[in-house]
Amino acid sequence: MAAERSLLCVALLLATLGCQRLEATEDAAWVAADCADDGLELLQTRSEATRAVFRPPIAREVTTNGMRRSGYVLEFAQGSDVTTFECVPDRGGLITAFKLNGVNILVDHATGPSGVWGSTFWTSPQSDWGWPPPAAFDTARFEAEVDEQAMAVTLRGPLDEKMGVRVTKRFAVDLDSRGIKVDYTLELDAGHSAKHFSPWEISRLPAAGAILYASGAKAPIAGSFSPLPVESADGVTWFDHGGSKLASASKLLDNSHGSWMAHARDHIAFVKRFRPVPASSAAPGEGSVEIFAMDDYAEMENQGSYEEVSPQHPLHWSLRWYLRRLPQGLQQYSSK
Repeated sequence: MAAERSLLCVALLLATLGCQRLEATEDAAWVAADCADDGLELLQTRSEATRAVFRPPIAREVTTNGMRRSGYVLEFAQGSDVTTFECVPDRGGLITAFKLNGVNILVDHATGPSGVWGSTFWTSPQSDWGWPPPAAFDTARFEAEVDEQAMAVTLRGPLDEKMGVRVTKRFAVDLDSRGIKVDYTLELDAGHSAKHFSPWEISRLPAAGAILYASGAKAPIAGSFSPLPVESADGVTWFDHGGSKLASASKLLDNSHGSWMAHARDHIAFVKRFRPVPASSAAPGEGSVEIFAMDDYAEMENQGSYEEVSPQHPLHWSLRWYLRRLPQGLQQYSSK
């Protein structure tokens, strides 16, 4: 039943992520806003008795698209669970893997007509650059800086001469919440007039399981693509890729009222947390959440607010990534 299934979606999110308390930083307010009811803490799955432990070194070889190459690994363990986040300096500082106990939730090999995999970052709206994305933040090699003490790696891209922008990515382990801090910075080069951008994260997923998010106030749109077959009930919208046969590339654009997006597959939940974006603050022709899907893969995408960026005032955007094992009663929802 649709209503029962949407309740499973909500339960999945709460039971696997729970209510995360952050330090008193500027990010604390938007996380705490979702945690006003202390009763949610009863749904946490982490054991307070066993603290997560970071596993160095960060600079290591990784396997991506079937090849061994130099990369960077943020890894931590708690009890029998090991979470591994991997990225490489080439292909725009691509995130190549996000694993729980060896299972990579992301596409790990070239897939689809454009041969894409992993998770990347673009600027929005897409009308600024058309297709393909600018090489400076999609295929170029980034410079890397490792900070073992901070459990972090920073990747700094080259300047895109036409747009006048540079992308920097910083990834760090958060042992308290058992997640990864994902921070993007968009800088405008001196000599360029102020412009407006939205930050845009694109995560490629295998054609299995489900993608879900907090529904928007209006019906989602598809742009120039076929509408994505989704179900909505009780404030949750989801796309069941494992149960859908797509005749052509399909898309969904929506202005979610929430601060999360999730993917469930292989008995694992991949949850993203981010600042809510009012519909009035989305980039022109875009939405705060997007799902693009073909028969062989899907993209779980989220965007930040459309903001003015100048040489004096770069754009900073922070997210949190989590992986959690699904409780036994919810594993039926993460079919392959």
